[in-house]
Amino acid sequence: MYNARVYSIMIVSPSDVSQEREIVKQTIYEWNSIHSDKTNIVLQPIGWDINSFPQMGKHPQEAINQQVLEKADILVALFWTKIGTKTKEYESGSVEEITKHVDLGKDALLYFNTLPVLAKSIDEEQYDSLIEYKKSIQDKAYYFEYDSLTSFSRIFFRHLSLLINDKYLDVNQKIPDFDSYFSKVSISEKAVEILKELIKDTRGVLSKNQYLSGYSVETNGHEFGTDKYDPRIIASLEEAIQQLEEYELIISTNNKRDLFRITAKGYKYFNE
Repeated sequence: MYNARVYSIMIVSPSDVSQEREIVKQTIYEWNSIHSDKTNIVLQPIGWDINSFPQMGKHPQEAINQQVLEKADILVALFWTKIGTKTKEYESGSVEEITKHVDLGKDALLYFNTLPVLAKSIDEEQYDSLIEYKKSIQDKAYYFEYDSLTSFSRIFFRHLSLLINDKYLDVNQKIPDFDSYFSKVSISEKAVEILKELIKDTRGVLSKNQYLSGYSVETNGHEFGTDKYDPRIIASLEEAIQQLEEYELIISTNNKRDLFRITAKGYKYFNE
């Protein structure tokens, strides 16, 4: 694509929302695959984990600010139970990045996971600091809360599309909502059944197992398949896996194609 306009999206978060970080990246890639040719816009996910490098003579946060934050056009911030590591001036690196980005008049999308957690599984000091930060921005920020990865995945794509439509496209380039794209997706009942179970899996992982006498697909502790060789059942499961891959609802994680993970599209497939 020649003379494309590239906009960098910085993903900001503590360590407890790694799945959401991956969903944001995959959603950005999917937005590009659907809309970049028409809009001549390419969205690029960036973050300290993939775009920063070691640098002596600077505080770590200062280095990240210069190497990554200053290049960001849009910022996506994700929180659940942690606020992050303190810096010289701010409660955490994430808070510093958000504050400095917004102070420059740039766009920021903030999300808070409200899924309940066991008290003994969290750092109380971190959690209390996060609650205080959330309260401190209530009157000066419009943030969004979600209670599942499924809802976050679908909502984030909508919000991203609305933002790009509103700020970065002219009237002749406006893009449709993602739901219209999914209305064209048609998969078998077995594929739907497997995907519904996969969405519930906390790791978002699907495994395919073949043995001499049988075949199975497993996710979330649930097994689909047969202990005896039944070509019709095997064909149905193979078709389901093929369709889920074809529509990029899952993606293979190894060369054997016996282990898959759900994509952001997979999480968006169903309305809650």
